[in-house]
Amino acid sequence: MKNNRWIRFWISFLVTTFLAMAMVSVHAEVAKQGKVLGIANAVIPSWFKESFLDFREDAEEAAESGKHMLVFADLKGCPYCAQMLKDNFTTSEADGGNREYIQKNFDSIHIDIKGSREIAFNEDTEVLEKDLAKALNVYFTPTLLFMDAKNKVVARV
Repeated sequence: MKNNRWIRFWISFLVTTFLAMAMVSVHAEVAKQGKVLGIANAVIPSWFKESFLDFREDAEEAAESGKHMLVFADLKGCPYCAQMLKDNFTTSEADGGNREYIQKNFDSIHIDIKGSREIAFNEDTEVLEKDLAKALNVYFTPTLLFMDAKNKVVARV
């Protein structure tokens, strides 16, 4: 009886050890095949609005031209931001993107949530990009802010 227990114990031990070694071997092989993409610097499309970063004026100009203001908030090196710009802002509608629709309906402006350019947000507020991002609760990138003619955020994605 005692011998059967020891035999079962050693068989269980050997099977468990063999499975653990096999899993480590498989994991090591998968790790060799993996590819780390790391950071990707976003390329802001040339058709984004050349703004003096006076959001009061930008919102008014967008409204006068029958458009809304879109603020694209990103972070330097953000691979998701680069991909969103490529897929939606650079790629034409014929190829599955949204470039023409966005150009037709929005004045698009870029800000960096860690940036140091000064923005005139309203009559009372002139802040750095990073401070505006905090004030608008932008903590993740990419973030799209849709602004109305009064420079109020009406939607965020």
